[in-house]
Amino acid sequence: MKFYYSNAYQDSHHDYDSPAFFALCQYMMAQSEPPTLRQLKGQFPEKSFEKMLDRLIAKKVISRGDRRYRLNFPIYTTADQQTVMEGIDVGQSMASQVRISADKVQRLCQLEAQMQYFYACVSEIPQAVIYALAHPDFQWVTVSQSMWPSTVPAFFAANQRQLNHPIFQELMRLLGDVNVDYYLDQVSVIFERMKKNKKIRSTIFLHSLQMSEIVTAEDSPKFLVPYEMACESEDTGLVETVDTLFKERLILAYRLDKTVSQNLLFFK
Repeated sequence: MKFYYSNAYQDSHHDYDSPAFFALCQYMMAQSEPPTLRQLKGQFPEKSFEKMLDRLIAKKVISRGDRRYRLNFPIYTTADQQTVMEGIDVGQSMASQVRISADKVQRLCQLEAQMQYFYACVSEIPQAVIYALAHPDFQWVTVSQSMWPSTVPAFFAANQRQLNHPIFQELMRLLGDVNVDYYLDQVSVIFERMKKNKKIRSTIFLHSLQMSEIVTAEDSPKFLVPYEMACESEDTGLVETVDTLFKERLILAYRLDKTVSQNLLFFK
């Protein structure tokens, strides 16, 4: 089971990433009726359990009513996956190297930014994961089937959660604890000079773009990723529900290579 949630839940990510939370979900899903606190404490006798349970209730991930406890978020199954896939052209969607729609990605980014959500997927149901870095002049988006792709937007997201993931070791050696806003300001200068065909000096910021295959490794670098004008933020074209988010992420996942992340730039 994998859990997907918005920034509003990030401060409790240690709970959601823990084996104890996974075991709790498995136990509650297996019960014929919602368990009582006595039943939960009997199953999870650890002293830390009640404190975790209180935090989950405070976040409304678990609800409490009539002295019983319930999971308070959608859990999508292979049956839900099948329902979604029956409505699209699977053969075309799974064709190799299908270019994802930049317009669709940006609308999905807007949808995620507007929502507070928490949901889970059982089994190996694919979900496209989106990481975005926003600057007044541009937005850098990574789309991937991997939960933690080795890209700069994912790197800063991991730093925010204080995760020391091995996949980011090279970027950590290069960028260290550089402030994300300062980083984006420096990258914005590089992009502006590229557009004007001006010389760009070698820096860790340029090197990070070259490592991420955003620009070419040349003295006069060129863009390697699609870049487009940002669309109007209020026109998402998507209904703001968790079901919509699950469906759009599932469809987008089928249009992605399982091992390769895609990066896009949107200029304002």
